[in-house]
Amino acid sequence: MTPSITYRIDSLIQALNDIVLPAVEADKSLAREQGQLVVAHLHLMKRQLAQADAFDRMELDAARSLGAQLLQQARDDATLAAASSSLQDALTRSSTHQPDLQGAIRALNGAIEQHVRTVRQLAGRHSIDAMTAAVLAHGREQSRRNRIWFGGNGFDAEQDSLPGIDTLFAAGQ
Repeated sequence: MTPSITYRIDSLIQALNDIVLPAVEADKSLAREQGQLVVAHLHLMKRQLAQADAFDRMELDAARSLGAQLLQQARDDATLAAASSSLQDALTRSSTHQPDLQGAIRALNGAIEQHVRTVRQLAGRHSIDAMTAAVLAHGREQSRRNRIWFGGNGFDAEQDSLPGIDTLFAAGQ
């Protein structure tokens, strides 16, 4: 029987805590710190594991929403019609079943980035301002999701003001 992923993570944590870190000499503070960081990340990954796929889907949906919004804005500016085809293609590809969600997110975000660069080169002030507002709103929401997702690491200065990770998914954020 193959052990579960959570059991394997627990085994890694135990090996690091019981064998590896105690063997690191006391004067090797950077090595000890990095080992402790690995342990902390393994704990966080274990907590996130059950929801990782849902989080990635949420990220892909958010990128799709931004891409669609940018395409709609580009339709209002005749100089951007031809420049929007790459983003439209990436948006269409992202709508198909994606076994590699991280790859789909990277591909769509890359197309969005290229579209933003093109708009900045070709468009007028109104289109640039509208695009900037959309990208900044997306960035604020993405930052909020990431702060909640990584809230368990204890590094957020306003961690007490963040909802729990379960509410991130329950609210469909």
